[in-house]
Amino acid sequence: TEGHTYITTSDSLRDGGGAPCRQPHDKHPAVTAKAAVNWASACKRFTRAFTRDRVASLSRSIGVSEMAMSIVGVGWCTPQMAYTMPMRDATGKVIGVRLRRLDGSKLSIRGSKNGVFCSSELATKPKCGLPIMVCEGPTDAMAMMDLGFWSLGRPSCRGATNITKRLCRGHPVV
Repeated sequence: TEGHTYITTSDSLRDGGGAPCRQPHDKHPAVTAKAAVNWASACKRFTRAFTRDRVASLSRSIGVSEMAMSIVGVGWCTPQMAYTMPMRDATGKVIGVRLRRLDGSKLSIRGSKNGVFCSSELATKPKCGLPIMVCEGPTDAMAMMDLGFWSLGRPSCRGATNITKRLCRGHPVV
């Protein structure tokens, strides 16, 4: 995942917090938690920490509705002072978390796997034949949701190709 910084997983992350950011130029590798992170549980905690004021602020800042942010599962990580966006696999399972800081910088939590930004329903509902708008990133995917489309956001223009293919089977793709 070129161009992205990672933060380390820790006990505080599993409790909805975070850990100090590891910049790519650090001399010492970050310590990763021995236990696997329960991404779905962490995202639920992040969603609970997403206050009404933060929801409204992000909605204004990126130009998408609060409903679209709710569908994707946007949350808030206080220790990192960053919005959280879950990344999902083709079954809808959360496999990682992307962070967006207040200055607009983006990074992923260490241990995250690149997935797509979409509603969990996209993977779990029967194929309905409706078109899916494939976008780059969570903001564009949420904008398409606001326009009434099924959509998913890839982590980069070439990222999560296999997940995207699996989710789009049985749908026209735009």
